[in-house]
Amino acid sequence: MRKLLLLWSCLQTSLAWPAGVEFAPGARTDRPIALVGGMLLDGYEAEPIHDAVVVMHGRRIVAANNRGAVEIPA
Repeated sequence: MRKLLLLWSCLQTSLAWPAGVEFAPGARTDRPIALVGGMLLDGYEAEPIHDAVVVMHGRRIVAANNRGAVEIPA
């Protein structure tokens, strides 16, 4: 869980999402969103994960790993 919180913090910084940003009016938040193909760093000394997938549902990260280990939503 700590790694996911750190990842979320990194995503907010790298994507320039301020903490108070809300979704656009009418935006669908009932479906997951997948960020595919990036390099995932956990902020510790672990090796980076290349070709990573991060799946978000609403404002929560529900999965993060390499492409072969995460089910990418339709």
